Amino acid sequence: MEPVKKSNRYDMSTIGHWIDLAVMRKVKQLDLDFHVIMDDDWNDIVMLPRCLVDCDSLEVLKLKLFGCSLSLESFTGSKTLKIFELDNVNLRDRDLVHSFLVNCPLLEELSLIDCSTHNLDYLDISCPNLKTPRINNRGLDYYIGESFCERLNIICPKLVYLEYRGYVANHFSFDVQSLKKAVIELEDLGDIAVLDDNFDVTLRELFAQVSHVEYLSIHCHSIKSIAFNNFPEEVFPSFPNLKTLEITLFCRYMDDLVCLLKCSPNLKSLHMIIIDVGITPEEVETFIDEFDEVERRTLTCVHLKRVEFPKFSGEKELLAIARFLLEHGNALEEMVFGWSNKDKYHTQSMDTMNEVSNFYKASLSVKVITLLKIDTSDSSETDTSCSSESDTSF
Repeated sequence: MEPVKKSNRYDMSTIGHWIDLAVMRKVKQLDLDFHVIMDDDWNDIVMLPRCLVDCDSLEVLKLKLFGCSLSLESFTGSKTLKIFELDNVNLRDRDLVHSFLVNCPLLEELSLIDCSTHNLDYLDISCPNLKTPRINNRGLDYYIGESFCERLNIICPKLVYLEYRGYVANHFSFDVQSLKKAVIELEDLGDIAVLDDNFDVTLRELFAQVSHVEYLSIHCHSIKSIAFNNFPEEVFPSFPNLKTLEITLFCRYMDDLVCLLKCSPNLKSLHMIIIDVGITPEEVETFIDEFDEVERRTLTCVHLKRVEFPKFSGEKELLAIARFLLEHGNALEEMVFGWSNKDKYHTQSMDTMNEVSNFYKASLSVKVITLLKIDTSDSSETDTSCSSESDTSF
């Protein structure tokens, strides 16, 4: 169905007629963006027509409502829907959301992007065949000081991948025994962690729900939240099945990285992304001192296989950290320097890599890569996508 690009106003009956025509033509993918005009007759509730329930061809449905509420009273489910994406949608009725998802037996991918749910006492995601739920509420600034919702329940027996980015619910309850891979990227929750006495319980609940995964990716703000609450090792969840840990962190959170490593007895691969732009020589010295403690160095170097320095600009401080990790990373397979400044890449990268090539390397098989990462995203997008223009290996 070709997109309608007009500045005219259309009422819901007209839009419903268009949707009905699309259904009659056996539409497989339907993308709808609603810009509601706020006037005297304004109603922020969008109701989808019932014809979508009976549509036997629809596989992909994407709705972007720019903060409007979605009513699922008429659209109660779909027998054919496989991918469902909600972007900037206000979800008000927990029971209708639950009922809709239960009545989508073939749904495999669910994305909730900047969806308002903080008025719900709980959000229940129960789908018999759901494999990939993505929750990303980082674009909702008014969640600061509030929770995503009171409780997030996920009951999906075939789920294999979970992506959770942004602000947290107050409580978590998952039944996802088939889950293999989890990506957790919390917002900077420092102020909330200080103000909320129960925040440590929230974090422990969240990590406990994914403690059986084989792959875990977490961001520095997740580590920062752990650091704020000073989790003792004995109460932090164990990750007995974890094989690969990808962690994006600041150097000052080495203590908490070590805590995670101690809780992961069967870890095979550690991917560490260091994002300390503007790091001082004093911070480098502190990092090396903390890392160089025998138990920590041994524990980390046994697993460390990949190190990445994104947005690298030739900083001598980060080169000092790279040198230290190369000297002690006897299992290291790859070290990546990602340059985001095109001019610096072309003028400095070769000299920098020549310098790195002279560093002592504990691993004989380590590959050092320098590449230029070009930002190809639109400025209005939440996520930044990068592509490599060129790379050099040593």
